[in-house]
Amino acid sequence: MQTPDTKQTGLNPKLALEYNFDSTAMVYASFSKGFRAGGAGVPLPLGPQAFFNAIHQSVNTPTTYTSDFVHNYEVGGKLESADRKYEVTAAVFQMNWTNIQQTIIAPESYITMIVNAGDARIRGAELEGNARPVAGLELHAGAGYENAEITNGSLYWQPTGSPVYNTPRVTANAAITLSHMLTDTVSGLRHDRWQL
Repeated sequence: MQTPDTKQTGLNPKLALEYNFDSTAMVYASFSKGFRAGGAGVPLPLGPQAFFNAIHQSVNTPTTYTSDFVHNYEVGGKLESADRKYEVTAAVFQMNWTNIQQTIIAPESYITMIVNAGDARIRGAELEGNARPVAGLELHAGAGYENAEITNGSLYWQPTGSPVYNTPRVTANAAITLSHMLTDTVSGLRHDRWQL
């Protein structure tokens, strides 16, 4: 059975405003829109009728899903020490996600597929720090928080108010980079990174 052709179009504009207090401190505000094309998948040979009704598909017919869109609003800033050795950045954001694409496993057939799961909202914040206290040493640490929930559920197993799949609420990462000149033109590098 041939996979059906699908066609979507989208536009990804971005607008950003920035204000610099001086060479070490700035704030910004931005708006952007993202677009992700839809596509098609394999037919589902079996499954409960309620499932097929929810995803607007039919048994033994190639599945399709449509485009989703994200409107992102963000406010943030950066503060740097006068000697450029230390830097802190922070941001808060809200993303309004329309016609969200979600990867699921179909019941009974256990086929992995993408479906449209209604609308979602993600609110969060990020904080990152970088330090270069001595020559050859760079330190990095970051943390993020996201509250992602379905605001208009179109699937019976993911109703309004439920969390968006595969979106961790808290993330954290850290890295250490050591570099040393082996010769006048060649440097050695060691990079260790941790992510939570």
